Amino acid sequence: CPFDYVKLFDGLDESAPVIGTYCGQQRNLVLYSSHSNLTVLFVTLQRTANTQNRGFKGIFEFSESFVKL
Repeated sequence: CPFDYVKLFDGLDESAPVIGTYCGQQRNLVLYSSHSNLTVLFVTLQRTANTQNRGFKGIFEFSESFVKL
């Protein structure tokens, strides 16, 4: 990921296992945390004349319906 990205951790903070690092246009991506905590880290580069900060859009759903197998 050369520019903005989102990194997801399966727990309370950045010391938790990494679920994945995502950038670009990824649609309909479904991810699960194995516990009741999920950390989302958004990283963006400092804006310069040659770059454009784009941000990210995410939809989060929380449910107690899932069970650990």
